[in-house]
Amino acid sequence: MEIRNLQTFICVAQTKSFTKTAEQLNYAQSTVTVQIQQLEQELGVPLFDRIGKTVSLTAYGSEFLSDATQILSMVEKATSLNKNPKQISGVLRIGALESLLLFSVLKVIPKFKEEYPLLDIKIEMGHSTELIHKLKENSLDMIFILGEENSDPDLKSFYVNKQELIFVCGKDHPFGNEKNITTEKLFSQDFVLTENSGFCNSTLKKMAKDNGFVIKDKIEADSIFAVIELVKANMGLAFLPECAVESHIKNGDIKKVDVEFKNQIHNSQILCHKNRWISPFITGFINEIKNN
Repeated sequence: MEIRNLQTFICVAQTKSFTKTAEQLNYAQSTVTVQIQQLEQELGVPLFDRIGKTVSLTAYGSEFLSDATQILSMVEKATSLNKNPKQISGVLRIGALESLLLFSVLKVIPKFKEEYPLLDIKIEMGHSTELIHKLKENSLDMIFILGEENSDPDLKSFYVNKQELIFVCGKDHPFGNEKNITTEKLFSQDFVLTENSGFCNSTLKKMAKDNGFVIKDKIEADSIFAVIELVKANMGLAFLPECAVESHIKNGDIKKVDVEFKNQIHNSQILCHKNRWISPFITGFINEIKNN
């Protein structure tokens, strides 16, 4: 069984396209077709249903995907044994929430690349649910997300750090100088929200609902940078991870709102699939995050 055929199989399973797989692996499309056919002949079962332009895993294909992923992990482990970090090549695929990407992940990349200069890094930004899905289908090696501590049996946590979610306002907003602001007063204000499917957005709306309020007048933006700029312009309050606004608070661009209730504490965490071999460079990257 050819390792390259397994790599092609996993890529087709991820992209659901022979054409996209050929582009990603720099193959002719006919090569992808031949490799999948060879694998199906070896196994004696169809791995994909091909209906028109749609490609999807068969039941056999779905079962074999886990095996193929483990085989490649074992090969990766064997080829990395006793290698100097500066000699290790390959690809590290990282998924992260925008806030954690911008204010944590990107900070450690330069030092990490000094340690692993031959390693390619692919970074994908997304929401927790989509990143978890991609981790499970082996499109990502590790993800850095925010939320409740992991309880998914298919995933394993390698790093957990408490993160405070706080309310912030523009430097000229009256709330910037007030203390113990009540929930009633807080939720009577306009808000600048992160994207609707985001963790901060859903947590804020649940908090409002639990206290008998609805956030009515709002602006939504799918970028934390955009949210912060709108808060600076006094367009409303925002509810964000403290790590995302810490430098702006220190600079006096925005202010932390002092509320009468405890701020929300959640976990930022690095997750990998339970069946993934944790390579030296994955361990190295996790350590850089821990030490940052």
